[in-house]
Amino acid sequence: LKQALRPDTLLVAIMLANNETGVLQPIKALATVAHEQGAIFLCDTTQAIGKVPVSLPDLDVDVAVLSAHKFYGPKGIGALYTRRRAPRVSVQPLILGGGHERGLRSGTLPVPLIVGMATAFDLVHRDLPQESQRQAALRDKLMQGIRALYPAAIVHGLQAPRLPNTLSIAFPGLKASDILARAPLLAAATGSACTSARPEPSHVLLAMGCAPEVARSTLRFSVGRLTQEKEIDQALHYLSIALQALHPA
Repeated sequence: LKQALRPDTLLVAIMLANNETGVLQPIKALATVAHEQGAIFLCDTTQAIGKVPVSLPDLDVDVAVLSAHKFYGPKGIGALYTRRRAPRVSVQPLILGGGHERGLRSGTLPVPLIVGMATAFDLVHRDLPQESQRQAALRDKLMQGIRALYPAAIVHGLQAPRLPNTLSIAFPGLKASDILARAPLLAAATGSACTSARPEPSHVLLAMGCAPEVARSTLRFSVGRLTQEKEIDQALHYLSIALQALHPA
């Protein structure tokens, strides 16, 4: 980040958790670097809220954003956080008119979506430590099962702090799209939902130093609050069939 900053840099925007690998970024340290340059620091917490504890004041961010659907709230609603303590952040409206939302966003408020988001936010944090631990155990069970089926598998970000629910794993020598084609009942992806239709290898994995062929062999698995251990067993069963067909022992 220090190398990327320029004297005229006004804003630095970094996600708290990567949406492909689940790797958590050192946000507080990055915010310090941005502030030393005189830049405002924005943190995209969308992928992390509801999965790991997040304290925006402790992270020392100036602005943060989140989206309700990532923590089981309604789609179409999110939240913008701006720093109140000094130095305060001044935000200018993009939509003018009636002066709603303290003059920041005019337009009739979608009350059902707002209430749904707030309720989901409250519910998801009531048992967050226990649920995070449960999901991490399911993720690790899946990881260990895949490694038993395919010893050459590579887990991206294995040594880094990660979200408890996300597993990004490569199958060197195979194409991820071929694995999915052989396992139609398996709900997995070759990348984030935003990029799953693109044929190029993941820019995230390439930036992490992966070879293009390794990036193309990568699948992303996610578990959630509704995931049960038996579903991990089912996923491993479907994977075993696909891997046996593509890479017979």
